[in-house]
Amino acid sequence: MTKQFTAACILEQVTGQTYEEYMKKNIFEVCGMQNSTNTEVGDIHSNVCDILLWERALMSQQIINSEQLQHITTMLEEYFK
Repeated sequence: MTKQFTAACILEQVTGQTYEEYMKKNIFEVCGMQNSTNTEVGDIHSNVCDILLWERALMSQQIINSEQLQHITTMLEEYFK
């Protein structure tokens, strides 16, 4: 079982939505990502334009708040040291 599949299963249990429904409503639509799709195992297929939209939405706190963004940034900085 992959980490993505496990995360998708948890997300479905917590939200009561399928992974695909949740991603479409709460990520793709919020970001304006019209060329992205996801699979049943948690993979996301996207293009460069949609990835830029994702990055802009993330950094402008449309998806997560500043505290969550700082936490993720700190974790990534530690990981890539």
